[in-house]
Amino acid sequence: TALDTETRVDLEEKAQSAEHDFTIDELNPRRSCMQRLFLLIRFIAIMGSLAMATGQLVEITYGVLANVEYVLRVYMIIFCFVMIVNELKCTRFVSSGLLSNWITRGAIYTFVGVIGIQENNVDEYGDVVDKAALAFIEIVAWGMVGCGILYFLMGVLCCQIVSNKINSNYEKRLVKAEHIKEVLNRTKNKRSLELT
Repeated sequence: TALDTETRVDLEEKAQSAEHDFTIDELNPRRSCMQRLFLLIRFIAIMGSLAMATGQLVEITYGVLANVEYVLRVYMIIFCFVMIVNELKCTRFVSSGLLSNWITRGAIYTFVGVIGIQENNVDEYGDVVDKAALAFIEIVAWGMVGCGILYFLMGVLCCQIVSNKINSNYEKRLVKAEHIKEVLNRTKNKRSLELT
């Protein structure tokens, strides 16, 4: 994102005037509370997906599974990987229209969580898998359902639009801060050359 010409000229004039001081936020922009909240939700979704994939690996490794159940768990691991990559915004690897919209993302996360809950049937493992591991898998699956519901509700309440605007504003402030720093460095260098 480039600064428009008017903004560049204005910043250069301010930087060259000795009496103008830039605020800390102009030089080092901070994230807003809402932006931090959205980042926290993304972090929770990443950790939930990672834990879900780990739980699926535990089931594959220690569970006595039929072929269909084994294939289902492999698909769940793939879904979790795609969800993690999507949350990290690595569009180079995964660019899904379904996961980019928060409403459908919430529905998919909820679906994955419900499948995880359904897979977690204590009777099919017997004494092979520790009860703590099964409890972990069930908690993670419910967490995925909760995360999915949260994303769905935020999508319905248009929070994705708010998030996009906040992120765009933050990116603009970062570009502006970089430009201010460049101009200040140039001005400082010019003044030091004039003094010598």
